[in-house]
Amino acid sequence: MQQFSSLTTLIIEACQTASNRLKRDFGEIENLQNTPTGANTFVQKALERTQAHLIKSFQYARPKYSIIINDKKVVQGTDIGHTFYIDPINGIQSFLRGLEGFKIFIALQEQKETIAAIMFDPLSEGCFVAEKNKGAFLYHPYRSQRLRVGRREKDFFFGTNISDNKTFNHKTDCVGSLIAGVCGGKYDAIILNDLNETEEKTAELFISESGGHLEKSKDKIILSSLAALHTVKTID
Repeated sequence: MQQFSSLTTLIIEACQTASNRLKRDFGEIENLQNTPTGANTFVQKALERTQAHLIKSFQYARPKYSIIINDKKVVQGTDIGHTFYIDPINGIQSFLRGLEGFKIFIALQEQKETIAAIMFDPLSEGCFVAEKNKGAFLYHPYRSQRLRVGRREKDFFFGTNISDNKTFNHKTDCVGSLIAGVCGGKYDAIILNDLNETEEKTAELFISESGGHLEKSKDKIILSSLAALHTVKTID
């Protein structure tokens, strides 16, 4: 059985409790699709509730740690070596439209190095975990499944969060689904842009721990298996 650190377990538990209300909120979204203003207001409140719950959980368990949410420092801790990075609803446009795939993102930085990252799906309660030098996993309390990038040599399948990309097979604003997909071999490569700090730190740790390759190109980040890297760079 894969044993995760106490800090990773703390993050998973915080995501699990935060997702209870978020799951109910998602069920209400479908009733608001014909009233865009009402839906936007509702989603903003759901975002704020999730954010407040995570802040409360982490301040209780690790009161000295700093907390950054979507590139904004909301808590300045006295322990300058540790920081939680949070994206309360990653894939918020999908959440707004009642589409699945959104996730809670949390990364933990220690001495300017990302040591753990979690992507939690509130609907399925699927939890993806990466720990530095331990690997990337689809979490299960009894037996977690190791994530590895694909080994295809041809017929590559690519994904992106760039909405105007006309070349790639699949587009979504749910960055977590793309990262989990490439690290688990469902995508051979993905290209991401406009990432916040939490997304970028999470992507870097997951692809490294799943045996993949990361390359930055201008304002984009490529996550890929080694075999697909040359191909994805030529069509970017």
